[in-house]
Amino acid sequence: VAADGETSTETLFLGRQDAMQRLALYSIASWVASRGVAADGEGLSVAEVACGTGRLNAFLRDNYPRCAMSATDLSPFYLEEARGHASRWESFYTRENGPGTVGSVSFAQANAEALPYETGSQDIVVCVYLYHELPHEARVNVSKELCRVVKPGGLVVWVDSVQTGDRPSLDGTLGNFQYLNEPHYPTYIKEDIAGIFTKEGMLPHEKHVASTSKCLSFVKPEA
Repeated sequence: VAADGETSTETLFLGRQDAMQRLALYSIASWVASRGVAADGEGLSVAEVACGTGRLNAFLRDNYPRCAMSATDLSPFYLEEARGHASRWESFYTRENGPGTVGSVSFAQANAEALPYETGSQDIVVCVYLYHELPHEARVNVSKELCRVVKPGGLVVWVDSVQTGDRPSLDGTLGNFQYLNEPHYPTYIKEDIAGIFTKEGMLPHEKHVASTSKCLSFVKPEA
């Protein structure tokens, strides 16, 4: 059941999952400040790819409530949960801040390798905890899509598990995560994620590591 997913992962990570997802906000905040975007996100288009049950989606809207938010996931069951989170968030936010204080939100079922967005249509594209679930070829294909849909000058934000070398003290046991039904994890922890994105012409923005997750972000060069 999709609703059980958050409970199981929060239990596995001892309550740290939400905090680790919020790593994405660091890179977004610095990019927003550098671009002169309105503090409430008005005029900003944000797409979350593989949104799961929508927990991060609510955190993004907490920080940029007037942005135009869109989200995709392959699972219709996760999307049902995500829509519920969004509805509850909007009810709370508008009750506290008044009607007309939130931007639009939309959800679509889609494979991350074939996103339903026009080329260069999104200011920010966020993808969290997807790549460790994918084989190498799919990681490359998803990266190409993230880079395609972001605007020139826009930001791609990627968050996932730490990899080999990020926390050297964990290197000896990091691969054991594969035994929790994660068959692609051994290749993931050795994957050059930054190399995949820079090969697509993206420019490195920031790196953050906290607990057992890390965030990489990239800016698409201006035309």
